[in-house]
Amino acid sequence: MAGLCLCGAVPLRAADPEPNAAEATLPEPVHFELLNEYHSTPLPDGNDVLTCTGGFSATQRWQDEDALLELRAENAVLFYSQKEVLKKLIASSKDAAPDAPPASPSAPTTPQSTSAYPQGVYLEGDVTLHVDRTQYASDIKITADRLYYDFVRRAAIILDATMRLCLPENQFPLYVRAGRLQQWSRDRFTAEKIKLSNDEFHQPHFWIGAEKLDLRLIELGQKKDSAPARRRFQFDVRDITLNLEDLPFFWWPRGVGTTGKTESPLQSLHTGVNSEYGIALESQWNPAWLLGLAEPPGVKSTLRLDEFTERGPAGGLETDYTADDFFGRLRTYLIGDRGEDRLGRFDSRKNVPVDHNTRGRARWQHRHYLPYHWQANFEISYLSDRNFLESWEEREFDVDPAQDTLVYLKQQRDNWAFDFTGKFHLNDFDYTLTELPAAGLHGAGQDLFETFTYYHDSYISRQAQRAGDRRVPDFTPMEQPSILPGAIDQHDFAFATSRHELNLPLHLGPWNLMPTAIGTFVHDESGFNTGFLDDPRYERSPRRDSFLHGAVGVRLSTRLARVDDTVHSRVADLDRLRHVIVPEIGAFWIDSDQPDDRLTHDVFHFALRQRWQTWRGPKEKKHQTDVLRLNTSVTLVTDDVDDALLPGKFFFDRPEGQFDTPAILHDDLANLGLARRTEFNQNLSDHADADWTWLISDTTAFTGAFNYNIHDAVISQTSAAFAVQRSPRTRYYVGHRFLKNGDLFRDRNAQFLTAGMSYRLNRKYVLSLTQQYDIEQTAAAYNRLTIIRKFPHWYAAFTIGHDSTRGGVSFTLTLWPEGFDDFILGSRRVTRLAP
Repeated sequence: MAGLCLCGAVPLRAADPEPNAAEATLPEPVHFELLNEYHSTPLPDGNDVLTCTGGFSATQRWQDEDALLELRAENAVLFYSQKEVLKKLIASSKDAAPDAPPASPSAPTTPQSTSAYPQGVYLEGDVTLHVDRTQYASDIKITADRLYYDFVRRAAIILDATMRLCLPENQFPLYVRAGRLQQWSRDRFTAEKIKLSNDEFHQPHFWIGAEKLDLRLIELGQKKDSAPARRRFQFDVRDITLNLEDLPFFWWPRGVGTTGKTESPLQSLHTGVNSEYGIALESQWNPAWLLGLAEPPGVKSTLRLDEFTERGPAGGLETDYTADDFFGRLRTYLIGDRGEDRLGRFDSRKNVPVDHNTRGRARWQHRHYLPYHWQANFEISYLSDRNFLESWEEREFDVDPAQDTLVYLKQQRDNWAFDFTGKFHLNDFDYTLTELPAAGLHGAGQDLFETFTYYHDSYISRQAQRAGDRRVPDFTPMEQPSILPGAIDQHDFAFATSRHELNLPLHLGPWNLMPTAIGTFVHDESGFNTGFLDDPRYERSPRRDSFLHGAVGVRLSTRLARVDDTVHSRVADLDRLRHVIVPEIGAFWIDSDQPDDRLTHDVFHFALRQRWQTWRGPKEKKHQTDVLRLNTSVTLVTDDVDDALLPGKFFFDRPEGQFDTPAILHDDLANLGLARRTEFNQNLSDHADADWTWLISDTTAFTGAFNYNIHDAVISQTSAAFAVQRSPRTRYYVGHRFLKNGDLFRDRNAQFLTAGMSYRLNRKYVLSLTQQYDIEQTAAAYNRLTIIRKFPHWYAAFTIGHDSTRGGVSFTLTLWPEGFDDFILGSRRVTRLAP
C-alpha cells in the first residue's frame, strides 16, 4: 500500500490553472464506510494516512448547491489530520462488542463508518465518482482505474476515465472517455486524448476525437420556486476529428460551444447531379466552431459553402438572433455563375443567359420592441438580377412573401393600433409598389354604449408603381404584349381607404344575431382603371378617384350539441358520440356610388361546421378525440364575377370586397405565374366548398377539400389524401390534388398523384419511397428513395431523388445521434422515418 500512498498523495501545483483560493477552506464533513480491512499510519508531517482494502465508499453533501458527492472503490488511501477519526472507529468497535479487547489501529476490523474532515483520498480499482445535482437537474458520473480527489478544493486527477454527462436538454447521456481527466473545481474539467460519443460501449461506431478538452458547467438562469435552474456544459476542444469506427474523415483545429446546442462543425452535406448545375456539393458549417469562438447567447449562424461544376463556387452567411426585446435574421449568398438559368418548362424560360457572372442576394429582417408599446420592423432585400431568387432559392421564391425594402413602425394599445410604413425601390429591374410614406389606424371590437361593437381600419399613403425593366415573353391565353415598357412607371399618387363597421350583437335564445353596417371611403389617384395604357385591352369604364362603398346585412350563428351514450363500436373504435353543429348565415346588400357594376351585388352565404367526438384508448388512458370534422359552405352572388381561373372565396368577417392598390404588373405574372397565383380580394362568385378530416382510427386518417364553381358548373379545386400507419413497421400516404386551369399558359389543368411509404425491414433497416406523378402530362414529376440504417445510438440515411422539372438526380447522406435532435448532418426530413 505504500506505493498507493505515493501515487495518490500528489498535491495540486500552485501553477495549475484556477487554484481557487476561496474554495480552499474547511470542506463539508465526509461520511465514509470501510467495508473490509483498514489500518492507520502516521506521517512525518504529523498527519495520518488511513489505508483501506476490500471496499470503500464516501459521501459528501454540498450544501451550497444542494448536490451530493459519492465515491466508491475497491482500495483507498485516506489523508487526514483529525485524530478523532480513529478514536470514533475504536469507540464504535467497543460499542459493537463491549467484552472484546480494544482493536489495534493496524489490525483488520469489521466494516465501520464515521464522519470526518479529510484532505483527500486516493482510490484504485472500480473507481466511481458521482455528483448528483438535484437542484440543476444535471448529473455527472465518472468511472476510472485510478483517482485522487481533493475534498478541500473539490478537485481530482483521474486516469483512464469515462465521464457520463446527463443534462435535461438531451434524452440520452454523453460519454467522454479520456486517458487523463482533471477536475480543477466543482464546475471545471480538462481532459486529454478524448473520445466523445453518445454510446456507452468502449468502441462506438461514430465518435468525436480530440487532443484536449476544457469543460465548464455554466448556469443559464436563476432557480424560481421549485423549478430547477438551467445549466449547460461549455466546451473548448482542440485538434478535433470526426471518426467512423477507427477511420477519421474530418479534422479541425478548434471548436467551442455549449452542450445544450449540440454544435458540430459540419451541419449538413448534400450532393447531386443534374444538367443545369452539374455535380453539386452543398455544405453548411458552424462558423463559430470553425473560428474557435463562442457564439453570443441567442445567436445561431450557418456558413454555406457550395460548389457546382457547371455554374461555379458559391457561399453565404445565414444568421438568426434573438434577445428579450428584439429578434431578426440575415441571409446572404454569392456565386461566380458561369452557366445559364433553367426557370421552367417553356422554351423561353430554358437556358436563360445571366446578365452578370457575379450574382447574389442579401436580406436582413429585424423586429425591435420599443418603449411605450411601440415596435419597429426593418427589412432590406437586395437581389443582383431578376432571376436569381427563382433560380437559386426556389423554395423561398415559391412560398415566402415578396422581397421588400421597408421600415414599419407600430404602436398598439389594447385593441387599437397605429402604424407607419415606408417601402422603397431598391432593385431597379424589379416591379415595386413604393410607399413614401403610409400610415394606418386600426381598431378591433370597440364597445360603444354597451350596445354596439365598432371596427375601424384607415390607411393613407403616397405610392408609386415601379415596373423596372421586366420583360414578359409572348403567350397565347392572355395575349400580353412582349414588352411592358416604362410607361407603367408612374409619378407618386395618393391612395387612401377608411373602413368602418358597426355591429349590433343580439341574442335570440340559442341564436346569435348580428345586424351589420359597413361603409368604406376609397381615394385612388393611380389611374389604373381609367385606361392610361395605350392598349385598349386594358381599358375599364370611367371611374372617379374618390368613391363610397357600403354593405348592409346580417350575420346569424348558433351552436348545437347532442351526446349519444348508446354508441359503442369496436370496429369503428367509437365509445360514446358527441355531435357539435355550428351553422352560420350571412346575407348582405353591397352598393357603391362608383359607376362599376362589379361593385354592386347581393351576397348570401351559408356555412355548416360539424364535429363528431368520441373517447378512444385503453380503459385506464381514455382520451377524447375528434372522429370527423366536416365544414361545408355555399356562397351565392348576384352578378357574380365570371372567373374560373381562381377558386371562389368568402370571408365571414369581411363579406364585402376589400380595396387595395392593384398591382399593375403582378410579380408572379412577370414570372409567368408558374410559382404562385394570389389575389388581393376574395373572388366574389357563386361557389360551394367543403373540407373534412376523418380520423378513422388513431393510425388512419382521411382528409380532403373541394371547391365548386356554380356559375360555370366546374370543379375548381380538389384534394384528398389517406395517411395510414398500419403497424409499427408500415406507414403509407396517398394523395391527389387537382386545380382547374392550373397550367394557365398551356390552357390545361394541373393534376398530381403523390404516394409515399415507409417500411421497417428489420431492427436495423427502414425503407422509404416517395413518388409524385403528373397525371396531365402522364409522366413522373418527382421520385425519392431513402434507406435508413440504425446503429447503436446512431442513425444513417442515404437518399436518392430525381426531379424531372429540373432534370437532375440528387444524393444526400444524413447522420444523427439518437436523442440529440439538433445534431443532424444532412436532411432533417428523414429523421421522422427513424424506427
